[in-house]
Amino acid sequence: MPMEPASEGLGAAGTGKTPDDEAADAERAGNEAVEADLASDALRKEYRNVTARIAAIDAELKTLAAARTRWATQGNPAVGDTRAVGATDARSPQEEELEAERGALEEQAREMKRSLAELRGKR
Repeated sequence: MPMEPASEGLGAAGTGKTPDDEAADAERAGNEAVEADLASDALRKEYRNVTARIAAIDAELKTLAAARTRWATQGNPAVGDTRAVGATDARSPQEEELEAERGALEEQAREMKRSLAELRGKR
């Protein structure tokens, strides 16, 4: 009985896969890379939107803090107030809401960075 060569039936890489199996694996790997790229692009866009919103909140908080400090030190002449006692330390409900939103967005941005790092590993 003639002996078959040891490499016969092992495929091009000696893995036991047929050329069709190897082509399907390559296509799947290509599709996964494309999907990872698309997901990464979408996540980067969302990350930019989140960081832009954080910057907008920071600007709004700065404006509100400046107004609060101004009224605390100079008073509000429109209502006859010359000085609002303790107003420099009292944040408005609007400021508190913005700070809470900012905190949530920062956490979301951190999660997005982790996800982006994972997606980079899939490419």
